[in-house]
Amino acid sequence: MSKTLADVIAENETLYVNCSHTLCWRTVKLDVHALADSLGADHGAMHDDLVKLFRCTKCYAEGRDQRPVFFTYLTDYEADRQRRNARPGRIDGKPQTVGLGPLERKGIDHEEDV
Repeated sequence: MSKTLADVIAENETLYVNCSHTLCWRTVKLDVHALADSLGADHGAMHDDLVKLFRCTKCYAEGRDQRPVFFTYLTDYEADRQRRNARPGRIDGKPQTVGLGPLERKGIDHEEDV
């Protein structure tokens, strides 16, 4: 079975397209959602399905011969971490405390010099 763009989205993967020219090696992160909107979520996401759709614009602009691009799929661990940390009592992944501030707990008046 071939991998589709819907599979890439469902598996929370990040897709990068990479230039294979030895003077370039440029890497660009693709917006998989926009790609799926444009091509359809059932469009293949394997190399042979995507390679004819992309070229390195930097190499093209600089007049280099066009080499094939290749693709890298990585699990989006940052999104997984944010989802894991998005629990009640946390804002932006940081624990939140409720109560008095440190000066009030010590009984120090805010207007006095310490």
